[in-house]
Amino acid sequence: MSEAWRRDIRAAYDDLCSRIGELDVPVAVRPSATAENLPEASFRRAAGEPLNVRGADAVVAAYHRCVVSLFGDRAIAYRD
Repeated sequence: MSEAWRRDIRAAYDDLCSRIGELDVPVAVRPSATAENLPEASFRRAAGEPLNVRGADAVVAAYHRCVVSLFGDRAIAYRD
């Protein structure tokens, strides 16, 4: 993942925290697959969905794990 991408994620998280007025707002980090809500497949659960992630660095790390998990056996099985 490029440093520019990491910077954008951190900036978006920091902006959210500023707008809410809290230092470390808990968020869920999830992929957005194009067909994630098909009746026969749930990519959301296949890819993993970290919940209550706090802090910009933790959000970046959770996003990275989420994207990587899209290429794991479980997620690929959902797409077959």
